[in-house]
Amino acid sequence: MQGDYRYEMIILPTDYGDIKVYIYGFEPFCKWGHVIAQYKQNVASSKGCNRKQTIIRTMTMLHHSIVKEG
Repeated sequence: MQGDYRYEMIILPTDYGDIKVYIYGFEPFCKWGHVIAQYKQNVASSKGCNRKQTIIRTMTMLHHSIVKEG
């Protein structure tokens, strides 16, 4: 990765802590991006071309890892 390292950060508050979602890329039309979701020790990440679908996929992966743990 070269150039600016800009990202978006979304914080989703819950009763037991915060879910942090980091979003890299997706700037021009159909440019690849990277999404990382973190909740306590659980981390999920994925890459994709569609911003919304990639965020949903990452959150689903994070949900599955939390359910599997508990």
